[in-house]
Amino acid sequence: MVAGAEGGLPVPDLTPPPTVLLVVAPYSQPIANWLVEGAEAAWAQVNARVERVDVPGALEIPTAIRLASEAERFECY
Repeated sequence: MVAGAEGGLPVPDLTPPPTVLLVVAPYSQPIANWLVEGAEAAWAQVNARVERVDVPGALEIPTAIRLASEAERFECY
């Protein structure tokens, strides 16, 4: 269920809209796509700017987030 959908959680007012980085380790591409679609739909409700980076596996996720945090371009990961 997407936040803000009927019976879901209320959509917060995020002003200004955040810039979000989705870090994806697509071990199973169909499942990864499904999760990304849900995340993008939820962030779209608050007009967030979403960027996506794919990494080879789960062990690379922390490194990708650390490198992104050093760039100071994203509010959420």
